[in-house]
Amino acid sequence: MVRKLMVNNTLLVIMLVYAVLFLFSKHPSDPYDRLIMSDGKGYYAYLPAIFIYQDLDYGFVEYYESKYYPSDETPSYFKEFRYQFNGAIVNKYFAGIAILMLPFFLLAHLLALVFGQADGYSMAYQIAIGLSSFFYLLLGLLALRKLLGYFTQNNESQIACILMAVALGTNLAYYVVAEGTMPHAYLFFLVTSFLLLVYRAIHEGEKKYFLGSAAILGLILITRPQNGFVVLLVPFLAGNLKTLRKAVAGYFSDFRLPLQTMLVFVSITSIQMVLWYIQTGHLLVYTYGNETFDLLRPKIIDFLWSYEKGWMIYTPLSFLAIAGLIAVWRQNRWRAIWTVVFFSILTYVLSSWWVWHYTSQFGQRVFIDFYAMLALMLLSGFGLIRKQWWRKAYGMGIVVLIALNMFQYAQHLRGAYPAGPVNCENYWKSFFHITPSSQTYIPENIILKINKTDQANAEIQDSFPAQAFLSFPEEIQVEDSRPIKIFTCEYGHFAGQDKALIRTNLQIVAQSRAEEVSMLFEFFSNGTKYSDFSFSISRFLKLHRKVTTSPVQYLPLSFQPSDSVRISVSSKGNARLKVQSINVEVIKIKPDASPPWIPNALNSLLNSIIHCTNIDDSNPDFIVHAKSNQQAYDSAFAAVLNKDFVYNVEFNAALMKLFTTDNCVLKLNVRAFPVISNPEVVFAVSLHHGSKMYFYDAQKLGNIVAGQWNEVSLLQRLPAFETGEDTLKCYFWNTNPMTTCYIDDICLEFISLTDRHLGNPDRHRSDDNEGVPLFAFPDEVLLNKDRQFFGPPWFVLNNLNTCLPAYLYIHAEVKTNAWFPFSNFVVAHYSNDSLITYQTHYLAAFTRPDKWINLQLPYELPGCLKATDVLRVYAWNPGTKEDLRIKHYEIRISQKQ
Repeated sequence: MVRKLMVNNTLLVIMLVYAVLFLFSKHPSDPYDRLIMSDGKGYYAYLPAIFIYQDLDYGFVEYYESKYYPSDETPSYFKEFRYQFNGAIVNKYFAGIAILMLPFFLLAHLLALVFGQADGYSMAYQIAIGLSSFFYLLLGLLALRKLLGYFTQNNESQIACILMAVALGTNLAYYVVAEGTMPHAYLFFLVTSFLLLVYRAIHEGEKKYFLGSAAILGLILITRPQNGFVVLLVPFLAGNLKTLRKAVAGYFSDFRLPLQTMLVFVSITSIQMVLWYIQTGHLLVYTYGNETFDLLRPKIIDFLWSYEKGWMIYTPLSFLAIAGLIAVWRQNRWRAIWTVVFFSILTYVLSSWWVWHYTSQFGQRVFIDFYAMLALMLLSGFGLIRKQWWRKAYGMGIVVLIALNMFQYAQHLRGAYPAGPVNCENYWKSFFHITPSSQTYIPENIILKINKTDQANAEIQDSFPAQAFLSFPEEIQVEDSRPIKIFTCEYGHFAGQDKALIRTNLQIVAQSRAEEVSMLFEFFSNGTKYSDFSFSISRFLKLHRKVTTSPVQYLPLSFQPSDSVRISVSSKGNARLKVQSINVEVIKIKPDASPPWIPNALNSLLNSIIHCTNIDDSNPDFIVHAKSNQQAYDSAFAAVLNKDFVYNVEFNAALMKLFTTDNCVLKLNVRAFPVISNPEVVFAVSLHHGSKMYFYDAQKLGNIVAGQWNEVSLLQRLPAFETGEDTLKCYFWNTNPMTTCYIDDICLEFISLTDRHLGNPDRHRSDDNEGVPLFAFPDEVLLNKDRQFFGPPWFVLNNLNTCLPAYLYIHAEVKTNAWFPFSNFVVAHYSNDSLITYQTHYLAAFTRPDKWINLQLPYELPGCLKATDVLRVYAWNPGTKEDLRIKHYEIRISQKQ
């Protein structure tokens, strides 16, 4: 009874299963989980562009991205589909899907006009467009059921089994439920409908089927042109050469039918050409730019059998289809030959695409469009052996593979595989796992070296300092939005300026249920936080069970050896956690290795341009002012630095051609040969706008050894340019004119960083004694729970020129008794008794317990100060269990004309 009920209501059962999957796995109100997403944003964009914004330049993209989707801090969710063709903007994707979505869009638009916000992306549109993929799935299954009926004398049990197999035993489910606005549910409907209409046109000869086939083929071509290979299946549908010839003769027997079908076909395909013409003035446009097919380098093996995205690995029903192909060969060799021809050509072409896996999230998605042929092969498999036991065993095999597919579907939704490409090893390791994996795959062949710290047994390897670890209690209470610090270490001396990863292995037990528990990584250079990274561990935690999380990310660019990382645990809401062990690995990788699945830290390298000179080279980008044939490193010349010579490099090229962001770093690599050890050789950088110098900074080359060539690297952050045509000047000069130093092999690397929070260095920098002293207190002061504040009274700013930038500098020596003190210096600016700005400089980033640290803290004051404006500058210790000692405390203020 149940079996009969299932057979008679197969499509209802399938749609109910899809509805349950949707309700339990999809959250359209979440900006990270909208229904209009990924490539679907581009396919859909035609509709709001035409009907709401009347803007085929798609200037509204930033509006809906900022309002309905995650911010630019998660750039992978932003979908850029606008392509510039001959100066015009055109949608990268084709318009066929938008035509199919149109009725649902119009309904949503009507509802939004009455009840909601009619901007094309509010919840009414999201739900309506999400339903459209379910609707076309249902139409595709209806067409498939009809098509299967022609090949099995309407055996309802077998048809029901195959429909369940295609709908639930393949990755079609994922691309309807999880990513429904991808084109595959729609193309499954179109291709299946085309096959049904062509079959009926061939075998029944009615005009309406020919016209319908032409219309559907037109829609296929303006949705995904390469799917036009479906016409190769026309001989298969005919069944033999005689039937095919008869159908062709019947088609041309009345000249009006070819003209009518051609008119329908051209009418549909011309929609795309009209849109292109409106946007660009051209009827034919290739909108994919450099993305092309490389027919000389197909990736057939990867395409079909790789553990990463192979079709047959993640759609195991395809193995059973081989049995169906054998059965077809026995029954009708004509059809078997055309099946092989079709799939061979299709696989060859599709696997030649520049990115063979099509960034599929679950299996090989481009085969979904042709699952009607998979269904026909599976159906034929019932007839491979004409025994009842075979049909039952074959049917049970399909059921088992449906269950396996649903399990793999859950694995992909929950992230059971380690981050990165799936290989044989981690596929089989994760085969029975449905819980999310916290591991990240790092290919062994890109690793150059690994340095480890081990908190459990305090084994410090290589160059990690023994004081790297922060002692923490076994059980910590994490309060809402207040991170608990658990680990800190310096990494700059090891990572240097090489490309490196940081991997943290944390064993942790959740003692209570918590919401959104995260690990926070904060990176500091010279006492200032310049990068951070957050990694959610909530989905890995299990109540009262030990779990290990191992987040991996790129290290930010290291500015100096003392750069450090601080690791904290935070929670949204209160949580009790037990940290059992933690160790950190800094992994150096090959310079040309860039695993894209590992997240970039802020301040990581975006791109760089390198210019080098061997002093005797005639490089037109550099003006060389001094040469010497003494002490050359690897050529006939070197630059000499003494009382008579300064080596100067002036870079006159447009700076915006060198830097692609406002976050700019200049990296120097140079060989230096000092006559005496540690000469006072300085590398100075200045920026000029016309005759005006608006930035200057100088760094010593460091501890270089006399009598040999030393390799020196320095990093210099640069401020935002006034214009892209400003001049950058670099100098080497010897501040002790009584010594001599030679330099050679000078390389300047112009580095653009990814960070949005780096900030720019001050355009004006103070020497220790520069500016007007406002306050000085040389004696030692202790701040603790009894005395929390120390500072001078109010400063009135009536001596400052009101609209010139001013800089305040705090100089002090400080010492604390805590690893992460809450102590800080505060600068508060008041105008008319109202607080204008409040700036804090926390000491936790660079202090060490019981060690005096010399601080020089700059603050830029706002422009156009009033004569009555006042400043309050003070040190503050809010901690009840820490001491802050201050001596040689001085405050200066500077303003230059």
